Amino acid sequence: MRPGDGNATGTIALTLASPVALAPLTTSAAPTAVTVTRAGQNAETGFQAQAGANLSLGFTGNTFTEFVDVTVTAPSGAKVVDGTNVSSGSSTTIPLAALPETGTYTVVLDAYRGAVGTLNLTLSADVQPTVTVDGAEQAVTLARAGQRVRARFTAPDSATLGLAVTANTVAESTEIRLIGPDGKDSDTGTLLGRASAKSAEAYYLTGLTAGSRYTLVLEPSKAATGALTLWLSKPVNAGTLSASTPSVTGKITRPGQQLEFTVNAAVGSGAAVVFDGTTFAKSSDVIHRTPDGTEEDLGSLSKSAFDADLRAPLASGAHRLLVRPKEPVTGTTKATLLPDVNGGTLTTSGIRKSVTIATAGQNAHYTFTGTKGQKLTLGLEKPPAAWQLSVFGPDGKWLVDGRTMSATAVSYALAALPADGTYTLTVAPNSLKTGTYSLGLTAAAPAG
Repeated sequence: MRPGDGNATGTIALTLASPVALAPLTTSAAPTAVTVTRAGQNAETGFQAQAGANLSLGFTGNTFTEFVDVTVTAPSGAKVVDGTNVSSGSSTTIPLAALPETGTYTVVLDAYRGAVGTLNLTLSADVQPTVTVDGAEQAVTLARAGQRVRARFTAPDSATLGLAVTANTVAESTEIRLIGPDGKDSDTGTLLGRASAKSAEAYYLTGLTAGSRYTLVLEPSKAATGALTLWLSKPVNAGTLSASTPSVTGKITRPGQQLEFTVNAAVGSGAAVVFDGTTFAKSSDVIHRTPDGTEEDLGSLSKSAFDADLRAPLASGAHRLLVRPKEPVTGTTKATLLPDVNGGTLTTSGIRKSVTIATAGQNAHYTFTGTKGQKLTLGLEKPPAAWQLSVFGPDGKWLVDGRTMSATAVSYALAALPADGTYTLTVAPNSLKTGTYSLGLTAAAPAG
């Protein structure tokens, strides 16, 4: 040995050690106890596997004071896991998804800085149930440290699905990922969320291709064990809201379901949908899905009455309102359609036009014609309550997107108009208030 600095002096201790040879791992054996007592000593083991197998390594009971590098080598010598760290003192899982070859795999544990310690090493096969959409719930048990769930399902002809996790006894949080039908069956995909320890959770899947196979991968943190139950559900079609059927009651009967209400809108129209009589024990998100599939979050529904604004100008076609409970619940809610009060056309002369909103939750809208670069000021009589101002432009964008106007504000200067054409202005009272609103627009005098 030669010091890096030729003038350095000192002492160094060298330890020569053979690797700790461990018994081969299997997916049914008890955890293997790993004990490293000599500085710099590695531990080695291996296992037999078929190509395509989905296995995992669980690490528990870790007393190492430094991290441990883990390497898994395929029969050909290719690295399946290349120096992944297990943090000092931690319990964790290292996935071995879709192994590339059939034969004997080698596992090497190398503690950093020659650390010594002990840990338990468990090899597990993923639990692989098939979950049927709108079918029976699927109970799964993770009995081995580091074991995971790999649940497969076929996507139905539905724009969205609800996933519920119930009867959860896992003592740590569980990461949930959606793997697409790309043929790779990897462990990347889309993170849906992390189910809290021993809690019931709901998640919603969108953008699925009907008839394709998908995989849900659930991995408890800290190599925890336990049981849980999975549900997959299409939305319940509660019905279509219209002038002849303005109110419809929808019912959720299984965990993870959504309610879907349809509004067939004429181009340029606007409306609100008021929800009341809600019995869900937990709050829900209300999502507006437009005819082109775009989703917009309209707010949170609880047991109190709630109005969801479908702001003008709506595109022609079927608009869907999805009620998505934030946790798995059952119960009912009633939806009532309230078309906007049409305030007509505003000029830019400052003349005010009044609209009376007589029904709680209802909105009103006006239109006006503007030119690119024009600067307009909105003036109004003292309003009966605070409200939300929205202005949609001919460029297809919101010039004003739900700005809160106080009950004392009597003017508001709009930003310079971005394009020539027709604009739509919506008045949406806060807290389901009613009353008369009187609005006008004034154009700024030309410069010079």
